[in-house]
Amino acid sequence: MLKALSSVNGILLLWTTGVTYITFPKHSTHCTNTLEVKPLSVARRAQSFVNDSVTYAWEAAGRFKSGRMSPYNVTGAKKIEAARYGSESGGFTVGGSLVLVAKEVDELVVSLTCMAVLNQRDAFYMP
Repeated sequence: MLKALSSVNGILLLWTTGVTYITFPKHSTHCTNTLEVKPLSVARRAQSFVNDSVTYAWEAAGRFKSGRMSPYNVTGAKKIEAARYGSESGGFTVGGSLVLVAKEVDELVVSLTCMAVLNQRDAFYMP
C-alpha cells in the first residue's frame, strides 16, 4: 500500500496565488508544519519557507547566474548554505543536480521546495 509523503497545492497547479503550499501527513518525519514557499520580498529575487521554526531562503548565485541557486538557513545575521541546485542548461530550468547537507535540511523538504521555486519563475527570472 502506497502512502502519500506530502501534498502540493498552489502555484504548481494554479498560477494566480504566488504561494505554493506543501503539506505533510500528521505524523511525518520530514516536516511538522505546512510549508509556504513564497517570494521573500518584492525587492529581492528570493523565495522563502519556514520548516520547523527555521527560516530558509532560496537565492540565486547572482544576477546573471539564475541557473544556480541555494537555500540558506537564515539565523539572525548568519546564512548557512543547506543545499545547492544547478541546472544542466545553465538557465533557470528544471533538470539539473541538487546536492544537500542532510544535517541542515530534510531531503524531501529541499526537493519539494526546489520544485516549487523552479515553478515560481517570476521571482528569479532574469530578462
